[in-house]
Amino acid sequence: MTNFFVFIQWHAEAVSNLRSGVPLTHGAKMKLIVFLIPFMISVAHSYSLFSTADSIDVGLVVSPSNANVRSTVLKQAGSKGVFYYDVTITNKSDTTVTLKAINLDISCLFNGFQANEILAGGSDMGRTPLQRYYPGDKNIQSGMFLLAKKSDSEFMLTGIVSWRIFLPKLRFENTGMYVRADADGKLVPPGTDVAFERIVTISGSSWQSLLDQYALEIAKENKITKIKDVHFKGWSTWDYYARSFNQEDIFNNIEKLTQLDTTANLIQIDGGWWTERGDYLSVRSDLKGGMRGIAKYISERGYTPGIHLDGFRADLASEIYKQHPEYFLKDQNDSVIVTYNAKHDRDMNYIYFDYSHPGARKYMKDVLTTIKREWGFKYFKIDFMRYGLKEDILKECPDVTEIKAHIPGMTHVERFRAGITSMKEAFGDDVYFVGCSAVFGPAIGYVDGMRTGGDISPRFEFYRTRTLQNGGNYYLHKKVFNCDPDYLVVRNKNDEDEKVQKGQHKYGGNVTINEAKMWTDYISMFGNAKLSSDNLQTLRNERKDLIKYSFSLKECIEYFPVDLWQHAKNKEDAFSLIIGREGDSTFVVVFNWSDTPAERTISGFASRGNQFLLQYPGGKKFSIPKGQIILPMDGRSSQIFKYVGNKNYTSLKSDLKIK
Repeated sequence: MTNFFVFIQWHAEAVSNLRSGVPLTHGAKMKLIVFLIPFMISVAHSYSLFSTADSIDVGLVVSPSNANVRSTVLKQAGSKGVFYYDVTITNKSDTTVTLKAINLDISCLFNGFQANEILAGGSDMGRTPLQRYYPGDKNIQSGMFLLAKKSDSEFMLTGIVSWRIFLPKLRFENTGMYVRADADGKLVPPGTDVAFERIVTISGSSWQSLLDQYALEIAKENKITKIKDVHFKGWSTWDYYARSFNQEDIFNNIEKLTQLDTTANLIQIDGGWWTERGDYLSVRSDLKGGMRGIAKYISERGYTPGIHLDGFRADLASEIYKQHPEYFLKDQNDSVIVTYNAKHDRDMNYIYFDYSHPGARKYMKDVLTTIKREWGFKYFKIDFMRYGLKEDILKECPDVTEIKAHIPGMTHVERFRAGITSMKEAFGDDVYFVGCSAVFGPAIGYVDGMRTGGDISPRFEFYRTRTLQNGGNYYLHKKVFNCDPDYLVVRNKNDEDEKVQKGQHKYGGNVTINEAKMWTDYISMFGNAKLSSDNLQTLRNERKDLIKYSFSLKECIEYFPVDLWQHAKNKEDAFSLIIGREGDSTFVVVFNWSDTPAERTISGFASRGNQFLLQYPGGKKFSIPKGQIILPMDGRSSQIFKYVGNKNYTSLKSDLKIK
């Protein structure tokens, strides 16, 4: 492969000379012969011919292997420090070609840039959170961005900004930087082109600015011009009841919520209201009046009705499968793909919608249109979106070696986007659409809000990991979508009765009031939808006060983990200092995740002038002498402060440090 890359670099120089009218010398011609023959022998079985820009190497695995497939790389300059790279694949053959893999070696873009640390961006709800690495580490990859740090003032970000056909992953390996994608059998007819996903590089002296710019590039590429300005607070069924709620549970909790806070505005009915997964117009008989009646009750009491459903799966027992087995993905034996899963309350046999089938798309569009127009729901949470893509299906179905769809050669990303397009068409602009358990990329441009961390549970360790997961995706908030960190859950075993769900980590916990406040503080300042999901009938007053406190605070429209480069070494290494802006006010939120009391020293405030931190709640003032403050913190505790002084949010974002 060394000869391969040497040839590529020489090839780029030779092409440049020829385009400039400079003829090849005899020595150059001999180089071409020496390198071309072994190159053709070594890769003819799997790689097509290609052209380059900036010596980017494009490798294509195609079938048939001798097909005449070419690729070109176009480099374009954007704003200062931004470059775009577009790869076009052209079938020059007289027969249809199947793309199997696309591999780019982009190491040349980092010539002279010696990374000392690397951030790999989070790519989904929580399974692959932001993580900090060193160049010698293994498995450094991301479906969003890799941010390389050379020094405190030298950074370079490489990111993906489109996910229309393929699902690329950036990889940093000992030998260089790569973009790799399973082409998923994409069919390319004779004489046609296929565009690979757009790649950007951004360099500069401020990593904060690079991530901000990256989010703007994603928004621009996906034509996102406005994020819905919403402020939801309310209650949801899931975390306490799971699938085992009844109508009285809903109505009684609405009554308690109204008594607790008259400004609450959303009630979300989570999963389990249907008779079988997939049969989303068939409602459990014990929900009297059906979901239409429940939505009416919610609306009449001044709340927005919200609903959850699994938009990419059904159950083998569902009527939709019995009537239309053709709507579901098949395996290599033409049998429907089934995943068996034993839950605490019932056994599941998951099957997966094939949105390459027009009937499946129409079915889901009709379902959502009915739920919206006839039932009256205005807030939709579409869950388990990752199962619209092949990776998680294959992980959970080890015997499946091939996924067969109604339209061969349509990639899993294209199927996903066909499905989510039908959903969006049903919603229109007057519905709030939350994506959940999603790989971010393919859903961007469709969702209004996105779950950016894993499911919460009433356990301290969940509060810590979810703060890291959600906080690491901060740069997307209000630029690409509204970041949704999941429910406000503050109970422990003394707040539970026999109706609490018996799922793992969901009951019998010992969360202290201080620990519960840590998650409450994160949700309050950096959440988007603040939804309590405890049983308000059994929740003790001290825990209810946390909900009232959370609802009383305005969430920040932008925020930033100050000590990002000091943390994210692993899933439990959460941030200690996050600042945010709400209007003209700047808020400072400090966390002590350790078990023992500690002092946190925060520096970078103004060196002169009258300035202080105003504690929330309570209003206690902490002066800031000489631009630095030392805060005493109890173990497993957090504090919210409003900054009052002559530095604005932007300045503090750049200057604050904590130790």
